[in-house]
Amino acid sequence: MPMLDFSGFMVLLVLSVFASLVLHYGLRYYIVPGPWSFVSKVIIGFVGGLIGPMIFGHWLPAAAGIPLVPALIGSFGLLILVVDITRSVHARMLA
Repeated sequence: MPMLDFSGFMVLLVLSVFASLVLHYGLRYYIVPGPWSFVSKVIIGFVGGLIGPMIFGHWLPAAAGIPLVPALIGSFGLLILVVDITRSVHARMLA
């Protein structure tokens, strides 16, 4: 994976904030409400945005060398996966 420059970092940060806003405040898809849960989603979404182009390839428009659609898919995908796994483990521990 090539080195991530500042503009690529900012693009991924904006994509992860967007995905986190949609899931946390738009769809209320979280474990616990609050700003720290949102911040953790931003971090997880950033990692998903990094992984997305590696899995889905480089297609459609790119900004600062970051393919937007695969990065957004990766961000949403990892966020949904982490929240779903955490909910499942939490429910299993309570049962």
